Amino acid sequence: MRLTVGVRLVPLALASHVVLSTVARSQDSVRVVPGWGVDTSSAGSGDYTTQGPVPEIYRAWRDYLRSDAQRQSPTKYWSAAEQRKWSRYDIAGGFAYQGSPATVLSIQLAHPGVTDEYVVRTLFASVDGPAKDAKPIALTRVYAIRENGQWVFANALPRLTRDWKRHVIGHITYFVQPGHNFDEGKARSAVRFADSLAAMFGVQPITDLSYYVADTPEEIHRILGLDFMVGGEQASYTDPAKKMILVGSSVFGEDHRHELTHFALASLTWTPNTPGMINEGTATWLGGSLGKSFPDVMKEYAAFLMAHPTVTLDSVLTVKDHDLGLRPAGAALIEMTYQHGGIPGVKALMTSGRTDAQLRVALQKGLEMSWPEIERMWRAHVLEYALVPTKK
Repeated sequence: MRLTVGVRLVPLALASHVVLSTVARSQDSVRVVPGWGVDTSSAGSGDYTTQGPVPEIYRAWRDYLRSDAQRQSPTKYWSAAEQRKWSRYDIAGGFAYQGSPATVLSIQLAHPGVTDEYVVRTLFASVDGPAKDAKPIALTRVYAIRENGQWVFANALPRLTRDWKRHVIGHITYFVQPGHNFDEGKARSAVRFADSLAAMFGVQPITDLSYYVADTPEEIHRILGLDFMVGGEQASYTDPAKKMILVGSSVFGEDHRHELTHFALASLTWTPNTPGMINEGTATWLGGSLGKSFPDVMKEYAAFLMAHPTVTLDSVLTVKDHDLGLRPAGAALIEMTYQHGGIPGVKALMTSGRTDAQLRVALQKGLEMSWPEIERMWRAHVLEYALVPTKK
């Protein structure tokens, strides 16, 4: 699923690319305030709560959030080493920076007695309704470090995974949470699967992938620098730009084929011209979804369509406030296209454009049918899976 968000980094990474300019403008005017106990006076309070360079760190963090945070342009406020490594260097920012006010809850030493590294925790939340209910979006964690004589910020990921064991299997480097039993067989299966996708679609094989394996979504979010986020139940992310996959599930573990599909085919599907339904549909067709194989996903979706006869392909495309089956609906379209036009037909869909109208045109051209015919065929295709036995 983008370090998007999304949203995945999965999807999220792609979404942030598309709406970047709009969000950047809103972030420029973001309100940043200190929380209780965060001393921002230039001289410090002089009492026992004073934390040395806290005021200086706070001001730098405030100025970063108000300027370069959403743009992810080169900045004096972020670690130069991480900027060289990742073009969109602020990992947690892709999830948190949506224009909501920021409250800096704490700035504390990262390690007792070590005075050149601090943890900065910030709550991003909006206030809604007449009762002024707080709507938290994310609670982030970044590190303030000394670089070239000044305080700059850095990600949690490399610091919180320093003691994770590494296993190099083919072109994938696995970073494994302490206590997780690394499954080398699944890792080798993942390498073979990724190579087969590259051969199937005629793209370059994976040459460099960092794959983080944890047993829970909470641990994956923790290393991303997210102590809380809306939608925190999501267990996996793909970020092609940073060359990483993160999996927070002992079930998927070392061989998460949905995410591997996103990564291996990123050159085809993570573009401004790829419909989200086709991106997710391809990963579901080849790698399953939500812990289920592709046939089992489709069997479940067939039951959903039988129970909801008013759901159509049109409604899946147009209803935005409910997910009427974006992944399985897209997977069905991918399979129909593959059966009609093979891989060239599927690749043509991947470049059809991001609007619903463009996707309709591409499907009519690729399947050589009218839209009403495609709608009828799509529903019949999904319902055929109602007869497929569920794998034990």
